[in-house]
Amino acid sequence: MIGPARDGGYYLLGMNSMYNQLFLNKQWGTSTVLKDTLQDLNSMDVHLLEELNDIDTYDDIKNISEFKKFV
Repeated sequence: MIGPARDGGYYLLGMNSMYNQLFLNKQWGTSTVLKDTLQDLNSMDVHLLEELNDIDTYDDIKNISEFKKFV
């Protein structure tokens, strides 16, 4: 299960077992992380959650009401 973030990354990555390869060869902090991760998982069944904003910097939490539904 992956929670896609609006900036091209993800806010959640859930796995039944560890798949270390997903964390290799990514340009972290760029808008291609989700796309590259999904490409690595192209042969697997992946459930996408609602797209939300993730929290990388203080500016990302200005709209905190979006996250209150998870608390």
